Amino acid sequence: MAESSEAVLEVPLEDIDLGTRAELEYAGFWSRVAALIVDNAIVTVIGLVLLIGAALVGAEAVVIANFIFMLVAFFYWPVLESTERQATLGKQLLGIQVTDENGARTSFVRALLRNLAKILSSLPLGLGFLLAAFTPKKQALHDMITKCLVVRAGPSNLRKAILYVIGALVVSIAGGYYSFPEVYLPQMT
Repeated sequence: MAESSEAVLEVPLEDIDLGTRAELEYAGFWSRVAALIVDNAIVTVIGLVLLIGAALVGAEAVVIANFIFMLVAFFYWPVLESTERQATLGKQLLGIQVTDENGARTSFVRALLRNLAKILSSLPLGLGFLLAAFTPKKQALHDMITKCLVVRAGPSNLRKAILYVIGALVVSIAGGYYSFPEVYLPQMT
């Protein structure tokens, strides 16, 4: 039998240009703000359900519910942004997602570091978040630190986004209005 020799061309991975960088459309500042408002409303609703349910059980359950709520609030963004969808529920509604600088999915660790870097973006007076309105890649300070991008992943519907934001604000305000006298005041007494 004759041996067949097939030559395999090996090209280093860093020499391959996948062309994804040119196709990225960066998400604007206001769509990011709208997604944040929706996400905060979702986390608020989860917290209210936990706290109201715990308040019905007893004071010890409220302490546990507060701890669980803190974990949910802390891990909501990194867990969802590192999934296959690369977006929180608010970002998905607005057709945007979080990627690394090459447009690839971020790891959980990078998403967690991005979430922690938001602390720096909030100092002073949230100016790090405001950078997203002025930088060429629409990056906030926490995006620059972790080398992430927030990009368009689908169609954006302005009316739909406005309705979601208004709904999220109503839910957040109503939840805060209800939770303060019903959950927090009884804990203080």
